[in-house]
This record gives sequence, C-alpha cells and structure tokens, in this order.
Amino acid sequence: MTLGFAARTQDNYAPRGYHDDGIIGAEAVDPKGIETFASPCESGAMSGSDRKRQKKLEKNRKKRELAKKDARKLEAKYQGASLLRLAANAPFGPCWVSAALDEPEDEVPPALITVLVTRRIRGQLLGLLALVDRTCLGVKNANLLALQSELELFDFVDQISERLGEFRPCEPSEAQAVVFHAIDYAASLGFEPHPDFEASLFSPRPEALRETTLAHPARPFFASSPHDDIITIVAQLERVVGAGNYDLLNGFLGDWLEDEDEDEDGDEGDQDAIETSGEVVDEHS
Repeated sequence: MTLGFAARTQDNYAPRGYHDDGIIGAEAVDPKGIETFASPCESGAMSGSDRKRQKKLEKNRKKRELAKKDARKLEAKYQGASLLRLAANAPFGPCWVSAALDEPEDEVPPALITVLVTRRIRGQLLGLLALVDRTCLGVKNANLLALQSELELFDFVDQISERLGEFRPCEPSEAQAVVFHAIDYAASLGFEPHPDFEASLFSPRPEALRETTLAHPARPFFASSPHDDIITIVAQLERVVGAGNYDLLNGFLGDWLEDEDEDEDGDEGDQDAIETSGEVVDEHS
C-alpha cells in the first residue's frame, strides 16, 4: 500500500498556482511636487476586460481550493483498501503514456514507458503511475497518487514531464495493453510486477489486448538502473533463456521519481557494462 508515498509525491511536484497580475495604477506626482490628475484611461480604474479576467482568475482559484477540500474529505472517508475498492469499480479518468512508446522497435536501448491511469471517484481522480520495462522486468516501479482534482492532476502531469520525458494522452485500453503485455512477457521470464503496483486500477483486463510497440520482444533486453539487483536478474535470465540469448546494458538508466544527488561520488567503474554470458551492449555504439 503506497498511499503514504502519495503525499510525498505531491509535495515534490506541487501544482503551480495562478497569479493575479492585474496592475492598479496611481495618481502621478511631478518632480516639483505639483499634483497632477491622470485621465480616466491613465488612472487605476480597470477596463471591463481586465475586470472580467480578474473575476475569472479568482473563480478558478476558489474552484481549486474547493476541489482540494473535497478531495481531502473523500480521502479521509475512504482510507486504504476501501479507497482502492471504490476506485476499481469507478470509471476511468484521463490516461497518459510516454511519447517514447511511439519510437521504433529497434531503438536501443528500448525506452522505459511511464503509464498513468486514473479513476473517477465522486468528482475526484485517483491515479497510479507505473514504470514499464517492456523487454524484461515488466512493471519496474509504481506509485499511487493522492486523490486530487482534475486541475491538480493536469498540473502534476506537466511537471513530471519535465523529468520523465514527454507524455501524450491515451485511451485506457492502450494504457492497459502496454502494462499487461509487459507483465505477460516478464512473467515468462520469471519476474513479477513491483509490489506497489495496484492491478485493480488497470482492471478488468481486456479479453484481447491492443497491439503496442514491443508487445512481443524477440529476446530479453535488460537495461539496469542503480537500484536493480543485477546479479539476481542476470542469474534468472541465465536460467530461463540461457547464455547468449539476452542483451544487457548496465548502469544506463537513472532513478525514477527519486533524488538525483545520491551516489554522486560513486565509483565510475560501476557504470561500465558487467561481464555476463549474455550479449553486452555498448551504449556508445
């Protein structure tokens, strides 16, 4: 259960606020201290369009505040497992996938795909981020987001795009296909989804999955990140597919939604490809 992480995620990527940038003028005073009076056009009186704009900004601000209060009340009422049960039976909300999903299948190394699905719960959205390794581990990481309004969610997506790469909207069926194809392939290699992955938010699984890029890899390709148990993963690949039947790139991928300043003084040698009986890929080739 990762509801506790949600607050940290949202703190790290707090939605941007709107700023009222209307400017109120003032009477002019000349350098000699003689008071002058501005014309109506030069005075602080706002035009009709400025007043409408300010009213709209204020209305949006109040709407956001009300949405946050509603989300907190709903989250307090439905905690933990009960909230997930409620979400599993709720309709899908907006969904996104990494734009890298549209890259050619022969791209090396194959990109990790971030998938975000949401479910609508009484005017609010509960989202799950999943980091998908289509060619080896399946669902490599997952984070359950805090219950939030649609405006907050769109702000959140804009901000994580700056770190995780470009997103594009998608249909729920496409998000499901990316995730379930990856889970199936990983299962054939003996790997299970990350323990924080809440399958109920992607369910029910469609009877027939859409075809997506790298839905059926020709052979495993494992591109490791700093916190992967490389020895265990390589040993599993050796057992299942055998020597020379998989590709490995070590130390290529960075952390996902984690601090970037860890291990700055680490051994540079750790970034080299490890020796294995699988085919080692040179990232510079």
